[in-house]
Amino acid sequence: MDTCYTCRDPSSASPEGGPYDVSEANLRAHGIGDAVLQRIQHSLSIILEALNRYSPDELVLAYNGGKDSVVLIYLIHAAYQMRFGNDRPKLITIYFNLPNSFPEVKDFMLLSASLYNLDVIWLDKSFKDGLHDLTTITNETDGTTCFGRKPLRAVFMGTRRSDPGGSGGMKEFAPTDAGWPQIMRVNAILEWEYHEVWELLRCLNLKYCILYEKGYTSIGNTDDTVPNEKLHNPESGSYSPAHELKDGSLERAGRRKKIREAQMQHQQHQQQ
Repeated sequence: MDTCYTCRDPSSASPEGGPYDVSEANLRAHGIGDAVLQRIQHSLSIILEALNRYSPDELVLAYNGGKDSVVLIYLIHAAYQMRFGNDRPKLITIYFNLPNSFPEVKDFMLLSASLYNLDVIWLDKSFKDGLHDLTTITNETDGTTCFGRKPLRAVFMGTRRSDPGGSGGMKEFAPTDAGWPQIMRVNAILEWEYHEVWELLRCLNLKYCILYEKGYTSIGNTDDTVPNEKLHNPESGSYSPAHELKDGSLERAGRRKKIREAQMQHQQHQQQ
């Protein structure tokens, strides 16, 4: 990782080849290794296949402000540039603005919207209800949804194999389950490993949420996420940044801890 360049944002990550130059020569010049090069090329092939199946106004990115989403948004922009050139359309993005979201994540979402020129749909409801509104025609005259948009047919997800929803038989193109609004999930980074995500982020020096610098390795919401104890420094009481986690299988070690602690405290109170 020490060979990675120190660019400040995507527009300066590839000064000679353009902001989303994913050529092998450019990526190697920024310190990207063989394994991540292969991941990038495969992910791009998935995104380009999605563009073969759906038009840009039928595609949406489910963006939660996390590290995986940043990798995905960069790759989608690269694929859009490959397909559309400098006239690439804005990427439609949905963000679920929930009451228990970290304020740092919301701040980063606002930054991302500006940095990547996103067409953001802010939703104050559950993922399932949001997908229902985005896929259901409410205006029969022009065939649009309640947002005045064409119904969406596919959603880019930042799901990885190590995530709870990525295990088992999850595929890169996966229809939603029974009982859910019918839409195709496009899992373009499904096979990426934890350290590979950080290699791309750090070599291209893409901006990411500040919580990752404070020991958070997987970010949910304020009710179920704490810094990863594997990154705790006993002497200083601080936490090392997320990219220093050696064992990627411990990525989610900081999730749901607060809920478990609250349950234990409740049980202890009942026993008194």
